[in-house]
Amino acid sequence: MAEQRQQQLKNLTNYTTEIETLYKNINGFRHDYINLIISLETSIQNGDIKQIREIYNNVLKKSPNILNHDHHSLGVLSKIMIPAIKSLLSHKIIYALEKGIRIEIEIEQQWANCHMDTLDYIRILGILLDNAIEASENTANAFIHIAVIIDPLQKENRFIIENATTEETSAIHQLFKHSVTTKGNGHGTGLHNVQQILIDYEQAHLETAHANHKFSQTLVTQG
Repeated sequence: MAEQRQQQLKNLTNYTTEIETLYKNINGFRHDYINLIISLETSIQNGDIKQIREIYNNVLKKSPNILNHDHHSLGVLSKIMIPAIKSLLSHKIIYALEKGIRIEIEIEQQWANCHMDTLDYIRILGILLDNAIEASENTANAFIHIAVIIDPLQKENRFIIENATTEETSAIHQLFKHSVTTKGNGHGTGLHNVQQILIDYEQAHLETAHANHKFSQTLVTQG
């Protein structure tokens, strides 16, 4: 079991490197895109229709996803000093962006300790983020807001996830029961699993709220 956990953490750490490379490539693309616009403007002024078509067909037409997404949120993850958590968030943010979900993420200061076993922590975050993505993607105003609040004096971390929902509200206590869900058949074990993980941690708990078509989960850990 210990070897399996180490391998999983190693895989996530390797994924961090891939994501950071992707982010650098995106920033590089934006720089190139500015130069591209200058070339396009020159071609328009000269009436060079052939050049305009080449720019459109070879570059602009092939890169709608990069142009439409705001990847600034990935840069905020540089404040996370825990590679496995950074990897998970990078993956989930990109996945949500590809589904057309607006992402906002706030991390005010460096984050170096999650106050519990890292693998258990990312298991919980994975469930909460998957739920947020699935609930939000079917709404008219699809969004996910993530905030990490570090309190060094109280030695407390608060990881907040808020997302849009089609339902105005729900019975919170019911959602943590096994196989109870607002998402239809085949779902419902996620929050129950989160609860089972948290049983082993006296210094951790989950705060849940749902009102006005906004669902929020706050994972609080102390240590």
